[in-house]
Amino acid sequence: MINLMLGAVLWAIYAAAAYYLFSLAFTLVVRGVPPVPSSRAAARIAIGIVRQHSKSDGFVLLELGCGTGRVALAFAKAFPAARIVGIERNPLALAICRFKRFVSGAWNAEFVRGDILRMDLKRFGAGFAYAYLSEAMCARLAPKLGREMARGGVCVSNKFGLPGLKPAGRRGGKYFLNGPLKVYRI
Repeated sequence: MINLMLGAVLWAIYAAAAYYLFSLAFTLVVRGVPPVPSSRAAARIAIGIVRQHSKSDGFVLLELGCGTGRVALAFAKAFPAARIVGIERNPLALAICRFKRFVSGAWNAEFVRGDILRMDLKRFGAGFAYAYLSEAMCARLAPKLGREMARGGVCVSNKFGLPGLKPAGRRGGKYFLNGPLKVYRI
């Protein structure tokens, strides 16, 4: 029995290491930046921003570049009547998102594989978006959000600004590898 448990623990460690190495290689090759997750504090502040700006519980929120789904699942838990859509290019990270969704029972969250710059974001009818992306990716994403998000929508960007869009506010301070959250009205 102990050998079986030890084997399961070692398997989990190997799987985590394999995920980390694959994810690092994938994002460095495809995006040119390593994966950096949003902090739990940033997620809590973002949830507060959405709560402040939402007029009802039945909204759609996109997490652009959702990684392993930490923030999307936090949104799903905080807003059970909302539809939360996490979009991610990394297939292994997406598999982890779907597994975490299954384990958590957050059935109002869905995870889609795709390139946020090539995907038609209008099809989701999102009133809210959350992104923690590189500065270069934010610069490329800003005009797309202006065209494809619902009018009056709110985008929360962690650390980096969205050039060409005027921030409606800033929340939070600096966290390890996270910056203040910038709030944009589209």
